[in-house]
Amino acid sequence: MVNLINLKGSRHNPHQLLFSKTELSKILNAYSNGVIKDHWRDYALDQNGSISVFSIFKNSREKATFCITKRRENSKKLNRFSLQYRLRTVEVSSNLDKILKRLENMPKLLKN
Repeated sequence: MVNLINLKGSRHNPHQLLFSKTELSKILNAYSNGVIKDHWRDYALDQNGSISVFSIFKNSREKATFCITKRRENSKKLNRFSLQYRLRTVEVSSNLDKILKRLENMPKLLKN
């Protein structure tokens, strides 16, 4: 079991929506496959209370090419994931695996 250490000045909000360890592992696995195929070069992880975003960059000097977003449905405990390509939503699902499968196919679709 992991023990959390409260660092001085750090404040964890229990209501903040974060990617779980399993979700983050799946996302990083998909990201690393894209890096191996030379589709992507950088990523960023952002949290803003009710939303978490994993952004994927083709080049670190550009805007995010893809974003995987996790948000909580209104007044429900159901999490909703979405995949965005250049700020356009291309897939929405409560199943992260469905989003990652679509992400895996996107670079192939864009190269043609």
